[in-house]
Amino acid sequence: MSTTTSPQLRSLSREGSLRLLRTGGICSIAVTEKALPVVVAARFALVGDTIYVRARSETLLARAATDRVVGCGVHGMQSGTRRRWTVSITAVAEFGAPTDLATRDELASLRSWGDEEDGQVLLRLATDLVSGQLIEF
Repeated sequence: MSTTTSPQLRSLSREGSLRLLRTGGICSIAVTEKALPVVVAARFALVGDTIYVRARSETLLARAATDRVVGCGVHGMQSGTRRRWTVSITAVAEFGAPTDLATRDELASLRSWGDEEDGQVLLRLATDLVSGQLIEF
């Protein structure tokens, strides 16, 4: 008889969830378009307690997310382990650039898909509603 262990799911603290997001990367943002759910991939960066996403102004993400409630999910794995993690954020996506210079400097390299800089907008997501889980196999 073989003994296999089921994957274990452990909740992460707010701080633990934010720590995983600090490296930035790619997230999935759930928006609605004409009352239908759509999930869009985007590049993001976490600065302080705020997630920033840059998008081209004419895209579905920029149109559908601005000033609306969105869901944002980020998933990853811990290198060299059998651990996976997921972090979810629910927030109102707000349009606009940060006012402080330090945050602007940190976001200078954050780009939407493609190399063109013209027509890009910056969306902010507060991390007031954040949850994370660690999955161990």
